Amino acid sequence: MREVRITEHDTQVYGDLYDVKGALGLVVVPYADSEGRKSEEAKDFARYFNEHDISVLNLDLLSLEESKKKEYKYNVKLLSLRLEVALDWTKRHRLLRDCPLGIHASYTAAAATMEAAAHTTMNINAVVAFSGRIDMVEKYLPFVEAPCLLIVDGKDQLALQANKKMMPNLACVKLHTISENNSSIDEEIIRESSRWFKRYFAQKIYEERKDEYKSENLNLPFYDRYEASHFLSYKLQKFKEDNPLILAIPRGAVAMADVIATELDMDMDIILVKKLGAPNHPELAIGSINEFGDVYLSSNAKAYADEEYISQEAAKKQAQLSDYRKKFQGFKTPQDVKDRTVIIVDDGIATGSTMLSAVITVKEKGARKVVVAAPVASRSAQKMLQLAADETVFLDIPENFYAVAQFYENFPQVNDDEVEKILR
Repeated sequence: MREVRITEHDTQVYGDLYDVKGALGLVVVPYADSEGRKSEEAKDFARYFNEHDISVLNLDLLSLEESKKKEYKYNVKLLSLRLEVALDWTKRHRLLRDCPLGIHASYTAAAATMEAAAHTTMNINAVVAFSGRIDMVEKYLPFVEAPCLLIVDGKDQLALQANKKMMPNLACVKLHTISENNSSIDEEIIRESSRWFKRYFAQKIYEERKDEYKSENLNLPFYDRYEASHFLSYKLQKFKEDNPLILAIPRGAVAMADVIATELDMDMDIILVKKLGAPNHPELAIGSINEFGDVYLSSNAKAYADEEYISQEAAKKQAQLSDYRKKFQGFKTPQDVKDRTVIIVDDGIATGSTMLSAVITVKEKGARKVVVAAPVASRSAQKMLQLAADETVFLDIPENFYAVAQFYENFPQVNDDEVEKILR
């Protein structure tokens, strides 16, 4: 952490900068109360965002003495002008000027944020307001171009109704109401804010760099799943107008699907299917099973295993899938695929049996269109999935395909904790 002093003419603002090397973006957090940037809440907020690769600038818009006086604390015009000075400073700072920019504010500071966002000529990529008094600046709201997330405590009916009333004045807005029974409000505020900022920061970065991810720049092996995700995003952008749902096959593809869904502003969920491994060769797929118990066998399954083995292997894998669903369903309600375009993503497809199970499952659940997407696939898997799915998107079909890992320089195993972190 570094303390900064921002001075312009007769305006002076103090802040604490928590910067991260290679940050996805910068979130400015203005305070207009006596505790301000030195509060434990402010420090915890910065630490959480740093862990998610976002730099934070906590700002005191008022001095300690000023924060105790109503004529300063509720002077939205003054707070807005001081915030604008700080925002201008970030765009002159050598290490911050190229970062996507977001603002997170509460109460009166949120009103000041809306006014500043309406006035400034710089590009603000996202705004989050918690219990914001944005009704105080109603006339400025139509001029706010940044996507705005309004978070309100469900128990605060006055703030909830005020925010609902103001929503039609904002060009891009979403309301998130915290459940009245939630005992960890701060945690939910931070989590939802992080998702909002990461989504719009990633979109800005992707738009600036997407030409790098054209097919002619593809050079196997990929460095890692994240690099492959960017190339796949470029290919999948043609589906944006369909408002598709991205479904990831855990665990490896979850991080990839998260990147794609964030960059292209699409919904994302997981689909639970597992391959059935051959006796003594678990990596060799002889079929697959979904969480509903439906088993799909490859044409050569009987050459490797008898019915008793297949039945035992299927029961074991279905139990694992059931545990997965119980573990992950607490983080988000499963998305309905009915009448939607669904894009099923994996980090690579060898035999295609697991993906086939996913395709059949989604079609049976009523999907309007099913697209299979992966960075690499074997020739045999490509042929099979072209028949099963409505469309396939593969970056490459290598002739000599032995294992998915051969097409990545870094291909670490993904654990359940990493999946939970993404789904939260």
